[in-house]
Amino acid sequence: MTSNNTLVVKRRFAYPVESVFDAWLDAKALGAWLFKTPDGKMEKVEVDARVGGGFKINERRGEVLAEHWGRYIEIDRPRRLAFDFGVGGDSEPTTRVTVDFAPLEAGCELTLTHEGVWAGYEERTAQGWVMILDNLSRSVGDEAEREIVISRSFAAPRALVWEAWTTPEHFAQWMGPRGFTTTKPVGQLKIEGSWRYDMVDADGTVYPNRLVFREITPNSRLAYDHGGGDETTAHDFEVIVTFADDGDGTKVTLRSLFPNKAARDFVVENIGAIEGGRQTLERLGEKIAHIQQEPVVITRDFTAPRALVFDAFTKPEHLAHWWGPKGCKIINPRNDLKRGGEFRYGMEFGGAMMHGKQIYREVTPPNRLVFENMFTDEAGNPIPHPGAADWPVKMLTTILFEDVGKGTRVTVLWTPLDANAAERATFDANRAGMNQGWSGSFEVLEAYLASI
Repeated sequence: MTSNNTLVVKRRFAYPVESVFDAWLDAKALGAWLFKTPDGKMEKVEVDARVGGGFKINERRGEVLAEHWGRYIEIDRPRRLAFDFGVGGDSEPTTRVTVDFAPLEAGCELTLTHEGVWAGYEERTAQGWVMILDNLSRSVGDEAEREIVISRSFAAPRALVWEAWTTPEHFAQWMGPRGFTTTKPVGQLKIEGSWRYDMVDADGTVYPNRLVFREITPNSRLAYDHGGGDETTAHDFEVIVTFADDGDGTKVTLRSLFPNKAARDFVVENIGAIEGGRQTLERLGEKIAHIQQEPVVITRDFTAPRALVFDAFTKPEHLAHWWGPKGCKIINPRNDLKRGGEFRYGMEFGGAMMHGKQIYREVTPPNRLVFENMFTDEAGNPIPHPGAADWPVKMLTTILFEDVGKGTRVTVLWTPLDANAAERATFDANRAGMNQGWSGSFEVLEAYLASI
């Protein structure tokens, strides 16, 4: 392997430059953040804070002992720290890490330069330093009580998840909790650039938003100040979004940092910020699914009023008469119509007995339903399609209801959820059959609506 590559990572801190610098040389502080992993156990932290001295940090990670060491080359408090860095033992080949500290009007900026990174390991190494500097930020100050951290994993590569977050057209289709609509952001995605957009709640109240970008590392990290639409006022909080590999998918961590604990507690207790953040990332997942796979879209007009059509999709006494493929019989339907609730049923079709369920993500009568649907065993546990092993285990269903004259237009969007490549290929190969299946179900629904 060649080792002649250099990477640079920058980070701003809302703390005095002296405090951030000193955290690199204090043994007790280092054990709380440098090379620390969530499930690891620190076994050794030693620091000899002088030029020619060094540090040793050993962390037990399962059966593996992770050993890191450094030898100080330059210590210039609070401006610069440089050390040779090695992994595994003193005799291992070393690289050079230089950390520069610059005071700002409020806090400081840290620039970390890592020289001699092995070719092919640049991105992995950069992600490691980003995580380490996140730990440092929490360790130096009182950030734990001022922050909200929400994570979610997606069955999609980082580049696609990054695209969904940073493309204005995509961003507008998922940003915000359930019940909100968001306008397309206007502005530039660049350092010190800004986006402006409005979020509109179900009552029509408009909430202006303005983001000012501080860090942009494609496919890895996005940091910005988040405030109202007026650029003359101070921002409300800072946001850091990280994108990390999670098996074949991507884990997104959304971290919001407020000026003080009271501000954080206010949005949690009065605005429902934690649940709102979870719903927002859930909606991001739905957008990712639609980017990965073009949905099957079925539209049908019914002569019945919208309230009745919505009831036909949600009340068991109606669903028993038409739900499922044409010619099937629905057995014991029961529905808990709320976010997180389930619709469960048995289905006799073609001489076979099957079971299915829906898990509601959004229920907005009489306008919109969003749910996961899947085949299950009798106990309600998800199982593969009884007749097609490569069919997606979970499907994402969005149903829209709108007035058309005296009747109702129903639009169904159907797409795989958290599917692998084989499942998405099976879905694509069966688009015609899905259109035919939904059309048959709607024929039965139309006849049923005419009879009641």
